Amino acid sequence: MAFTLEPLTKEDLDDMAAIQERALKNDFFFSSWRGTASDEDTRAFIKHWHEPRFSVPNFMGFKLVDQETREMAAWAGLNKPYELSAEDAARVNRPMLEVEGWNSAVRDAMEANIGPLAAKYGYDPTKHFLRVHTMVDLKHQRKGLGRWLTRACNEVADKANQPTYIRARPDACAMVQKEGYELLEHVDFDLSPCGCNGIARISGLVRYPVPLDAASKDLPENRVSPD
Repeated sequence: MAFTLEPLTKEDLDDMAAIQERALKNDFFFSSWRGTASDEDTRAFIKHWHEPRFSVPNFMGFKLVDQETREMAAWAGLNKPYELSAEDAARVNRPMLEVEGWNSAVRDAMEANIGPLAAKYGYDPTKHFLRVHTMVDLKHQRKGLGRWLTRACNEVADKANQPTYIRARPDACAMVQKEGYELLEHVDFDLSPCGCNGIARISGLVRYPVPLDAASKDLPENRVSPD
């Protein structure tokens, strides 16, 4: 199976939402957050969450598309260094969609524990890059697609000679470390006050730029399998 690396566009929002909903269905933190919401409502929530990103100048992303079917298999977003206007910042940070069944207490825990993590270690949105999700559809996981997208984002940051920050779930933390990210901190937070039984973990990491020829010498080409 072969894939094509392509730019992410606003027209991809429906596919982005569907992939994220499926990819995180078994993720403890996300499944606790979505609560009893239906798949359809969850996808509407995700679409509403990501839609404003495409209207501001600091966001870009990549997708991997199956060459034969033209179906999106995975996607990743990247915030570029940029000072957003107050209007753009308000647009991106608009209130989340209210969806029946969602656990707002988990949302509050996310904002308290995850939101400040990159800034705690020096992230400056006017100078540095910030990864915005890496989502691989369930049927395409364990094929190296997340690694491929990570390297594509790394190449952008290396060209700009700036570090990239990421807040990663446990299943992604080891992979990004293999791709040059350095662990800053594991943040464990108890979701039992939110009505969920367990500890959620998010890890903060940073990758410093390296010479482009060294960073990309084994990058997969656009039209081949990542393996």
